[in-house]
Amino acid sequence: MKNKFFKPLILIAICVLLIVFCGLFMRTQLDVDTVENVKSTVKSLSTKFDNPREGSITGTAERGSITLTDTTITVSDVVLKAPGDTVTWMWDAQNVGNIDAKISNFTLLDPKVELGNSVSDDSNYYTYDITYSDGTAIKKNDALPVNGTREMKIVISYVGDNDGESVGNIHVSQLGATLLYERAV
Repeated sequence: MKNKFFKPLILIAICVLLIVFCGLFMRTQLDVDTVENVKSTVKSLSTKFDNPREGSITGTAERGSITLTDTTITVSDVVLKAPGDTVTWMWDAQNVGNIDAKISNFTLLDPKVELGNSVSDDSNYYTYDITYSDGTAIKKNDALPVNGTREMKIVISYVGDNDGESVGNIHVSQLGATLLYERAV
């Protein structure tokens, strides 16, 4: 009689052990899935120019247009009509990545300028400056932290000739800059 009850008890014990081992195996599978979620926190550097806005306009100047592409700004079709005319555009530099960034290179684009009167050197009759909105110079290694925003501006001004006299309309296009960002260490 002892053998009759002993064999079924051994079979039940083996089944219970198999169920326990299967449960442990299933738990291990769930732990592997949580490792995949950790991989989604990869660090990325992502900066962009956004939110273009009109600033001030002084005199009889025509504002033109602004184009923002990644980290390049281009102003086109600005017409300065008389000495003292000024056009200002503003925009935001944003760090939308999850790594602190800094400026690695700041390159001014060569503008296309047409003057109303025939003069030999157009650079003497207008000026432009690209700075932060508070007037601080933009320079290499300037920081842009994660989720940070820095407001920038471009100011284009009609100077006139040496006596401040008009040289005709000054039509400015393709004026701007490209800022390259890298990981801040």
